[in-house]
Amino acid sequence: MRLRPLTNKLAARRVRTRDLAAAAVETVIEQAEERERHIPPAFLPSQLEKARAGAAGKPSGDYELSLATRDDLVHMPVVRYVLEDCLVHAAGVEHQGGSLRIQELQPSFIATRHIRRVPQAIYCMSGVSHQFFGHWLQDSCATALLRQEDEALLLTKPAAWPHAGEYSAALGLAPEPWDLLRVDRLTIYDDFSQGSSKRRRYAEMRRRLEASFGGGRAGGRRVYFRRGATGAVRLVANEDAVIATLRRRGFEVFDLAGASAEQIYARFRDAEFVVSVDGSHLNHLYFSMQPGARLMTFVQGDRCTMTQVGYCAAAGLRYGFMVVDPTPAGYQVSIADLNDSLDLMGLTETTA
Repeated sequence: MRLRPLTNKLAARRVRTRDLAAAAVETVIEQAEERERHIPPAFLPSQLEKARAGAAGKPSGDYELSLATRDDLVHMPVVRYVLEDCLVHAAGVEHQGGSLRIQELQPSFIATRHIRRVPQAIYCMSGVSHQFFGHWLQDSCATALLRQEDEALLLTKPAAWPHAGEYSAALGLAPEPWDLLRVDRLTIYDDFSQGSSKRRRYAEMRRRLEASFGGGRAGGRRVYFRRGATGAVRLVANEDAVIATLRRRGFEVFDLAGASAEQIYARFRDAEFVVSVDGSHLNHLYFSMQPGARLMTFVQGDRCTMTQVGYCAAAGLRYGFMVVDPTPAGYQVSIADLNDSLDLMGLTETTA
C-alpha cells in the first residue's frame, strides 16, 4: 500500500491510469443533468472587451465570458463513486490504478507515517477547494452533507482560513482527523454543479447557520464589502474614490479583515445591495443574504471568472459586474462605469 503512490506515478507516465469512473466498484447518479432558464448578469456593453485572461484553474476565458450572456444554465450530474482499498493522505487519494491529488505529494510523508485503517469514508476535497476558501465552503461543505451513516468525514480545515473552523462547527460537521488512512470503501462525489441537489443542501446549510449564528442584524441595507489584503491580494487601487462614490448612494463599509464568520453573517443578513471585488470572500454572502438581494462585483480583467453567475442563481440573488483593469497599485475601478453600472442595476437614487 505504501508503494501505491509510486506505482500510480509510473502508470501515469505510461498513460495507463484509471479515472474515478473506471476505478469505481459502484457508480450512482444522484442528480441527472439539469438545465434552467435564468436572467443573465447585468453589465455595461463595454465590459467584456476589457477581459484579458481567465483565472488559473478555471475553464478558458471564452467559456467564462459566455456565462455572462447566456439565458440558461446547465448543471452537470451529481455522481457518487465508491472505490475500494484506497490510501488517503494530505495530498489526496491513491486508488487502484490512479490518483486524485489536491497538492504535491511528499514521498517521505508516506514512508514514515503510521497507516490507520478505516472501514468507510467520504472524501470531500478537490484541487480547487484545497486552494480557495470559497470552493471549500460552497463545494466541499455541501458535499459533506451527502455523508452516509457510518462514513467517516474527510474534510480539511486549513489553518490559513480561520473561518473554516467556524463554519465546520456551525454546520455541525465533524471531520475525521487523519494523516494516513487505508479506507476499505471510499466515496468520492463529482459534485460541482449548482443544480437541485446542491440547492437542497444549501438550504440545509442556511438553516444550520441560522440556528448557530442566530438572527442578529447589524448595519444598513447597502454595503461595500472590503476585502483588503486578506487571502490572495486583490487591492482596489482607487478604493477611496470608490468608497466616496458608494457613500453618496447610501453605502456603508464592512471590512473582512478581523471579522468572524458570525459577524459577517449578521452584517449581511438583511443587506439588499452589496458591492465588492471578486473573490472567495463573496461565498459568505450566499448563506446570509436573502433571495432577491443584489450583488455587484469588480471582476479582475487579468483573471476573469464568472463563478458568481451560478452561485447567485442558486442563492436567488440578482448579479451584476464590471471588469476592472490591473495596475501596479492594484485594480483600477472606473468611477463613471461604477455609477452607470449601479444605475443599470436599478440603484438610481443618490441617498439612502
